[in-house]
Amino acid sequence: MNAYDKIKAYDSFAEMRKKAENPSYDEPMPEARLASLDSGWISVKDRLPLGYCIAFRPKAHSGTQVATVFYDWKMKRWGGNFEVTHWMPLPDAPPEKQK
Repeated sequence: MNAYDKIKAYDSFAEMRKKAENPSYDEPMPEARLASLDSGWISVKDRLPLGYCIAFRPKAHSGTQVATVFYDWKMKRWGGNFEVTHWMPLPDAPPEKQK
């Protein structure tokens, strides 16, 4: 599985909805940029998240550079006051304990 396929897997739950809002959703990224995705961080130049995500904000105050933020597709903007340069999907919730 290549890096682009990994990203598609993260977002499969919302793929149909977002294809309508972002026609370039399924277009492959340039190979040079795909190599940087192995770390888990995705550049906002390559792709934008589908709502909440973990974001890297290099100009934020120390200790708050990595935060959970929301990207608003309709308004085309990030929540919060700092520029986001990279993001990664939120992890799945932990499994529920069975009684």
